[in-house]
Amino acid sequence: MTETSVNLKKNKVLLGIVVLVVFIVIVGAVLLLRREEKVESGITIPSGALVLDDFDDESLGTNLGTPVGTMGGYPPDPGNEYCAFVPTSTGLAIQMTIDVPQGGWSGYWCFLKSGDISTDPILVSIGSGYDLSGYTTLKMAVKASKAVSFKVELQDTLQFSNAQNAARVFKISDNNFRNNTAYRDIVLSKYGKSIENLSRELFGRAPEDIERMTNADVHTATDSHNGKVHRTAKTEWEVIEIPLVQFVQQAGSLNLKDIRQINIVFEGPVQGKLWIDWIAFE
Repeated sequence: MTETSVNLKKNKVLLGIVVLVVFIVIVGAVLLLRREEKVESGITIPSGALVLDDFDDESLGTNLGTPVGTMGGYPPDPGNEYCAFVPTSTGLAIQMTIDVPQGGWSGYWCFLKSGDISTDPILVSIGSGYDLSGYTTLKMAVKASKAVSFKVELQDTLQFSNAQNAARVFKISDNNFRNNTAYRDIVLSKYGKSIENLSRELFGRAPEDIERMTNADVHTATDSHNGKVHRTAKTEWEVIEIPLVQFVQQAGSLNLKDIRQINIVFEGPVQGKLWIDWIAFE
């Protein structure tokens, strides 16, 4: 074998080693990136809990078949841009990118009952909300890129932010109460009074006159049906537990037998990422 042949063979061996090293580096980098994309979690949903959402279907919709969305005009709103689903060791988690300036707010809403008056999910007839009276605690498995504070709201079907929605729900609910025995029994079992009496207690007027009120007055009159509790997500996975009685103590008139929705609200200034692996009641 000539010296040239020996050198050529050595060069081929060296080239093979270089190619192998480059291949190993590339594969390692890909695996590292995939690992970084995975939000590690070891938290299992409590056995027997009512699972509102585990996000494993990779869509904005609950395990109860009810709608989910974002609000407020700042990230994570709109959800199709600022919400994603990322793998965890237990399935998928929702990832919210949050960027709310001073004085602003944004959030995530989640209904326990779909609207039965129209396609608008908030138009749920009074008394037709989800009965959570058999549960004691709201639990959420959460993690954040840095400490992120947020407000959790629990609302029943008597909470409204504008007069138009309140008037429509009360008028239709009042008509159903007068003409549907099964519905009347549900309302009486949850509130112990008629729709008209509920209207007069809240607004000082009959259902047909609610639309004359201002949005601000309607919001103020029904705010006692919106329980609010503040919590902070940290950089490690944990289960945040909120006794349902805390919502009732804060709101005063919140009816756990008639829950319409949960909101997670971010009040500015706040930036970061929040991951939620699941939301459940126990």
